[in-house]
Amino acid sequence: MNRMSRRTALGALAGASAALSLPHVARANTPLKGLSHRQPSLEFYAKAISSAVPGSPVDMTLIPADKAVELQTLTLSQGSDAYDILWVNDTQLMKYAKNGWLQPIDDLWARYRAEFKLDDYPASVLDSYRYDGKLYAVPSSVNGMFYFYRQDLFDAKGYKPPSTFDEWLKIAEGLHSPAMSGAVVNMKRIDAALNEAHYYMNAFGDGWFGAKWKPIFNNDKGVAAIERLKSLTKFAQRAYASSANDEAMIAFQQGLGATGLQWFSRAGAMDDAQKSRVAGKIAWAVPPGGKQRIVVDGFAISKFSKQDRDLQFRILATAMNEPNQRAIASDSIPSRASVLNDAELHKKFRHYPAALSAIQAGKAYPALPEFVECGDFITLRIQQALAGEMGVKQALDTAAREVSELLAKRGY
Repeated sequence: MNRMSRRTALGALAGASAALSLPHVARANTPLKGLSHRQPSLEFYAKAISSAVPGSPVDMTLIPADKAVELQTLTLSQGSDAYDILWVNDTQLMKYAKNGWLQPIDDLWARYRAEFKLDDYPASVLDSYRYDGKLYAVPSSVNGMFYFYRQDLFDAKGYKPPSTFDEWLKIAEGLHSPAMSGAVVNMKRIDAALNEAHYYMNAFGDGWFGAKWKPIFNNDKGVAAIERLKSLTKFAQRAYASSANDEAMIAFQQGLGATGLQWFSRAGAMDDAQKSRVAGKIAWAVPPGGKQRIVVDGFAISKFSKQDRDLQFRILATAMNEPNQRAIASDSIPSRASVLNDAELHKKFRHYPAALSAIQAGKAYPALPEFVECGDFITLRIQQALAGEMGVKQALDTAAREVSELLAKRGY
């Protein structure tokens, strides 16, 4: 794509994203460019990628997850070479690979297996980075959600981590006050709201789909699951409908929320005494019923990149090496077995035992490349139900019809 057409493709998003600050972690005007989601562990890996291979810097742009997905989809769908290296999770990887937007890396993996000790990645981890039998990304970390709670307030009230949702609801009510919400709920569309709903739909419902991708999230159990979510919002922060991961992390750090679902990657920030008012006071557990979202993060090479494939793979394999995974272990669950199974790390980081238990109890998104697109309908209707604009049953039935129509158009 020529320079003018690239500007045209990106211009459509520029207006919508004008208010965003797009920080860079490498020198400007470098030959290689990358785009990543902004969260603690991915910020670390962006810096590692930017300087992994001497003489081949990478200019990494970091923006919130929903904007990163939006910008990636726009540029890739246009066949643009604006970005060479892309952050992906398992869901985005399936979508991009199905559309032919990523380069398979099986040949590179085999070529550099010994040099970068790639056998250190368990086969079960690598399977999450495959689509249709082909490997598409270098793993960085495993991430997932678990239950954040204020240990000091629980101790003062005699509470224990809830084993049922009703217990959580009572705890949230008991800790709710004008100065602090009893629960931190994140319902900003699409990413945050879909993550939140995923827990309820799987822990208390029958999941999202039945046979042949027929929506079942609007059955009786699905309706009851979202009614539970709605009941918790009575004790949520005021702006929960526009809250996502960054806002939730700040709320917990500033002592503005007592309980809630949040990511492993945000746990280390709770004990950062320079930013957190609750250092040492937050604890973690598997949420009632489990089946909260778990996800893998990694980095892939754009199909439309004109840069050298070997160089890009070497950059990614170097950035995700064992020393780096060990260095960022406070903010992520490593994907390399040598780091993940290190007993010393389990002792060093307070959240590891709960995170590893949550991985076992968690559940990934459905293996449907269009699931996030489905989430556009789902999260809008759930938001309307939570706001009282329509009943929960009506909202989910509407979303189910919209999802069925989308999937029918895609050949399902």
